[in-house]
Amino acid sequence: MNASNDAGALFVEARYTEQRIPRYRGNPLIEALPPLLDDEALAQELTQFPEFEPAQRDWQTHERLLLVAGLGNFMLPMPRHIQLARSLETMMLEGYVGRLPRTAAHVRTLQMLYDRQKAGAAFSATPHSQRTALSSALIGMSSWRTLLMDDPVQHIDDFRALHLVEVLAALRLGGRQIVCAVEDEALADLLCRRLLSTSESVGRRYELDIGPTGATTVVLEREVPPMPTGVLRSRSAIQAIS
Repeated sequence: MNASNDAGALFVEARYTEQRIPRYRGNPLIEALPPLLDDEALAQELTQFPEFEPAQRDWQTHERLLLVAGLGNFMLPMPRHIQLARSLETMMLEGYVGRLPRTAAHVRTLQMLYDRQKAGAAFSATPHSQRTALSSALIGMSSWRTLLMDDPVQHIDDFRALHLVEVLAALRLGGRQIVCAVEDEALADLLCRRLLSTSESVGRRYELDIGPTGATTVVLEREVPPMPTGVLRSRSAIQAIS
């Protein structure tokens, strides 16, 4: 990548590299990225040691105390750091696949989003939102045991939102902690009922707001009991609800 300054303006010339992976080929957002590193090179890039000179051992105490603050920049990557870096790398690349510019599909997606916004309609699932959901699911499958999600259903329809709830329920039964913030109260109750460790557990729902000091405050905390068994069952058989 070259940079030049002409009459106060900064111009950067990108260098594009042909990709070996078929779905990445021809995507300028991906081809302009630096080459991917193998695990050994990635670990070297992540490794960071504080600057140190033997003569610093003879410095005065107050100066050596200031050097101790530099230990916060120490980084010796472990296998989980490499795994997280790979997950973030895949999330970024797959996100660029869904945002391939200068294609008819990309123009149609932008036009559809614009038309729906002008009509006051909610966004439906698009190739971009599906890629984003896939990327979020990928991070959820990392070795970390807690998954934090901030309104993950804002760009998907109700049908896919229910599918997401079931995926999160499966992750919860697998031993992961799920912290999910949503605006819809009915969806919040459903999440509380589905994201339980056992069928006998009781969900707990928290409502947050900005307090007088500007900090986030819990304004309501209540338990959400499990859905009664047979709630959709009639005396003779299960009835469809229309």
